[in-house]
Amino acid sequence: MLVVLILGVLTTGSYFFFFAKTDVSLMNEKDCTVTFSGTNGKGKANVACMMDQGNYNDFFTTVKYTVKPNENLKNGQTVYVEARYDEESARHYRIHPVNTSFKTEVEGLEEPVEKSVQEDTTLQFSNLESVKQMIDFLKE
Repeated sequence: MLVVLILGVLTTGSYFFFFAKTDVSLMNEKDCTVTFSGTNGKGKANVACMMDQGNYNDFFTTVKYTVKPNENLKNGQTVYVEARYDEESARHYRIHPVNTSFKTEVEGLEEPVEKSVQEDTTLQFSNLESVKQMIDFLKE
């Protein structure tokens, strides 16, 4: 009976030592900031995450954060923030990545301002003789 108990403890301990993985959070909404720039309908997103890396600095250097879609964004649109990581590195450090994505809504993009071309266009000639020569050339 004692032998069975000892074998059970050793087997369980061996399993956790060799096969168990630690859950490591790659992102969450409170540790990630998504900022939007541009105008409504032409916006882009940028994401920055400040995660507690614990003992996994080398692993976290492989983590890249992306936003999809990330062009021509408009207010009210849903975007998905995703963390991508090197799977080989995760296996090496016996990490089970969790919280690898979340969704958020685009907000804060300003409405585009339309301007007529005439308002912003000013023609300026510095050498009227060249202009006259060009006109004469085109008339020929």
